Amino acid sequence: MFEWINNQGVRSDKGFVVQFTGRFTIEYQEGPHTTVLAVEPGFDPDSGKPVLVVAVPPTLVPWGAPEFASDEGRRKFIENVREALVFQNLNPVFEDK
Repeated sequence: MFEWINNQGVRSDKGFVVQFTGRFTIEYQEGPHTTVLAVEPGFDPDSGKPVLVVAVPPTLVPWGAPEFASDEGRRKFIENVREALVFQNLNPVFEDK
């Protein structure tokens, strides 16, 4: 379940926040850990519908959250971001950067 915290961000009952901090950035915060992800508008080549392309770093270890260092943790991180963006009526597409 999500709740809006302002016009650009939402908080999950799972304990994380996803907030747009600029035109091309979103911030993910969970507990004491925060990371910034690059985003840009795009289009799905199959449907032609708009998407939000989210660049995910190859490793989340420098972020300082050891629970996201594993492949399973990375999938959880991406799924958390996806759920928050879908709640905001966006269609996210994730790319490794």
